[in-house]
Amino acid sequence: VIALLIITGFTLGSIANLEPVWQSTSGNSWIIGALWIFPTCAFFLNGWQAALHAIEERRSDVSPRAVVFSMVAAVFAAALFYVAITFSAASAVPWQSLVTEDLAGEAAFSALGFNGALGSIVLIAAVISLAKTWSAMAWIASRLLFAQARHGFLPRAFADVEARSGAPRLAVVFVTAATIVRLLLGRGGLLPIVDMVSICSALSMI
Repeated sequence: VIALLIITGFTLGSIANLEPVWQSTSGNSWIIGALWIFPTCAFFLNGWQAALHAIEERRSDVSPRAVVFSMVAAVFAAALFYVAITFSAASAVPWQSLVTEDLAGEAAFSALGFNGALGSIVLIAAVISLAKTWSAMAWIASRLLFAQARHGFLPRAFADVEARSGAPRLAVVFVTAATIVRLLLGRGGLLPIVDMVSICSALSMI
């Protein structure tokens, strides 16, 4: 669906809407904005390391080499996606009009016509993508608790696995409950967490 939207943005939009490419709306140098992107990408491209947390549970015919390849491929796929959706949205309407929008992608594709239907599709796709991302992050967090408990850093109960599924049930339940509580805190409670994760991810990669 997103691939079709990207093609639609390029088809119905205009490459002229990208001009000027290197202009700041705040009057500051564009270099500041470019540098700001780097720590942000540490968060946006976060998730490639999910393969490492899953490596113990991989099928016997999946080699460590294939796992590493999937991680590298995930980084390139994510980078390609963000570049494509950014250029497509900025082609749909002049990019200067999107800078102040809370949901720039939705605003860009809504402007292409069809009574704003394309913008609604963007929102639906974004919700589905968030559910996918939350699922992966919850999976990673539960396995971190499981691994720490297995090595004695957390109560042993987090290392107990369910006989039928082999999953650490208590760790999964704890992460799910903690996620729901955090969501209830709203933007004011989530943004500091996002900022902290971005900084920690960037530092850990260095």
